[in-house]
Amino acid sequence: NDCIEYTRTLDDGVQPTKWKEADMMIVGPSRSGKTPLAFFMAQRGYKAANYPLVPDETVPQELFDFPAERVFALTINSSKLASIRHTRMQNLKMSSKSSYAQLSRIQEELTWCNKLYRSYPRWTVLDTSDTGIEENCATILKKMDSLGVVSRGFSNVDNPSAI
Repeated sequence: NDCIEYTRTLDDGVQPTKWKEADMMIVGPSRSGKTPLAFFMAQRGYKAANYPLVPDETVPQELFDFPAERVFALTINSSKLASIRHTRMQNLKMSSKSSYAQLSRIQEELTWCNKLYRSYPRWTVLDTSDTGIEENCATILKKMDSLGVVSRGFSNVDNPSAI
């Protein structure tokens, strides 16, 4: 499936010059659910690029050039994100001295992301704290339908949640 291949190739902010080929752009802080949501959408026939927002990094101009109504901006509860990142650090055997999972750092990150989101009111903000991937997918599908952006074809996958 070309949508899945596109999404795999452009995962995690890779190749911004190819973002213009995407049907949608998913942005948000690290571990907020961008990649699983992008692949879930790819399985439904959409080319989905995603970009991790990091406060100290310059956001590629290509994001701001992308049609704003097709940008989906993820946010998440700071405590939940801290827990997810702490687990990730343990799994990767990262140093506990890293600020990656520190609640205060995460709160600063989310404040920065939400300020960015408010600067682009046509972006759709999705809170991934307590919603499953299916619910966020349904919200995106409804938005894409309202924009007249149609699926390129559904991919038959036994367990799309396994990605």
